[in-house]
Amino acid sequence: MGRPEKHPDEKRTERHNLRFTIAEMNHVRAQADAAGLDVAEYIRRRAVGYVVPAGTGRRGADPRLIGELNALGNNVNQLARAVHRGSRFTDQWEALAQRVGEILERLLLDEGDD
Repeated sequence: MGRPEKHPDEKRTERHNLRFTIAEMNHVRAQADAAGLDVAEYIRRRAVGYVVPAGTGRRGADPRLIGELNALGNNVNQLARAVHRGSRFTDQWEALAQRVGEILERLLLDEGDD
């Protein structure tokens, strides 16, 4: 099942090239990071007048743990597809659930350190 088709008015088809000084770009990157957004999303939200709250970023989480969690998400998808084809992977599901729990616990501990 794929992502639902967007209405033509919702598709981002228009582009605009901006140029920044190094200092301006460093400032924008810092603001985007503080808001927990990538630079393009931060600029888009500011340009159209959305309020972008500062200080809600992802600073506390270890990027390696997030990457590992994403990789485990891929494993979940692979196992789910196999189960839908009729395969049983009870041991793999249990091991995967345990590993996800360990990573989430480490992420929560990292956030508590801020």
